[in-house]
Amino acid sequence: MSNFKNLAWINFVFLIVQFLVGWYVDFSNDFPSTFSASIFMYGGLALHIVLGLVVGAIGIALLVISLRRKTNLRTAIVSLIFLGISGVTGLLFMVSNFLNNNYSDLMMLFSVLALMSYFYFAIEIEG
Repeated sequence: MSNFKNLAWINFVFLIVQFLVGWYVDFSNDFPSTFSASIFMYGGLALHIVLGLVVGAIGIALLVISLRRKTNLRTAIVSLIFLGISGVTGLLFMVSNFLNNNYSDLMMLFSVLALMSYFYFAIEIEG
């Protein structure tokens, strides 16, 4: 397998872990009642945020590699858009003091779309 394909699979696995950690945070109510700088005192939420940043960075790297290789470009762009929307709605959920569940629902919807998109991305890469 090529490094490009390996990176796509790594991103997919990190997305699965991030999704499961997000479920844990949601079901355990492991987040503060108000948005503040002490947000990283909540372990599950901190891990969820850090994994989101890592997945976003890998998504950008996959897009750059796709641009250079001139392959899989459409899927890389769509995947990163889904991931970006998921991240933005997650930030909006945090800024709303974790009260606006519409943002939480949109975050979950677009993270599932990103998960499916990155799975397709990983299997469509040649090599």
